Amino acid sequence: MGIADVRAAFIFSGAGELSLHDAVMQHMGGGAYVLRFTGTHRDGTPFDYLSPSFRNDPEQLAREIAALLVSAHSATALTITAQQKEESMPAPAPIAGLASTLRDHLTQATARADQVARRAKDSVSNLQHVLDAAEGTVQQLDAAAADIQAALGLSTNGGPPLTGSKASES
Repeated sequence: MGIADVRAAFIFSGAGELSLHDAVMQHMGGGAYVLRFTGTHRDGTPFDYLSPSFRNDPEQLAREIAALLVSAHSATALTITAQQKEESMPAPAPIAGLASTLRDHLTQATARADQVARRAKDSVSNLQHVLDAAEGTVQQLDAAAADIQAALGLSTNGGPPLTGSKASES
C-alpha cells in the first residue's frame, strides 16, 4: 500500500481522461491519512483534489476520486456544451422579434431615464442657486435692520421725546 500503488490505481481509474502531475498521501495522526491529487483533464482543465481524512484502503479511495473527477468534469463539459448549443441556435422568428422589440423598448427607457436624471440634476442645481440668492437677500435684510436700529439708537438718548418747550424758552 505505497504511494506508487495509489498513483497506479488513480491513473487506471482515470481511463486516460486524467493526467496526474502529483499524488501525495499524508499521515494525519491516529491512523488517518489524506490524499492529494493534482493534474489536468484531457482537455487541459486543471484539477487539485484533497480528500477528507480516511482510515480505509487508499487504493480504493484513489479509484473513487479518479472516477469522481472524470464524472464531475464530464457533467460540467456537457452542461457547457448544451449552453453553447442553446446560445448558438437562432431563436424562432416570433421570439427573436419579441426579443428585438424588448431590447428597443429597454434602450428607449434607458435613454429617457438618462434625460430625466440630467433634468433632475439641473433642477436641483438651480434650486441651490435660488436658495443661495434668497439666503443672501435675508442676510441683506438683517444687515439693513441692524443699520436702522443702530441709526435710531444714535438719534435718541433714551429719554422722553423733546418738546417745543426748550425752543420757546430761548
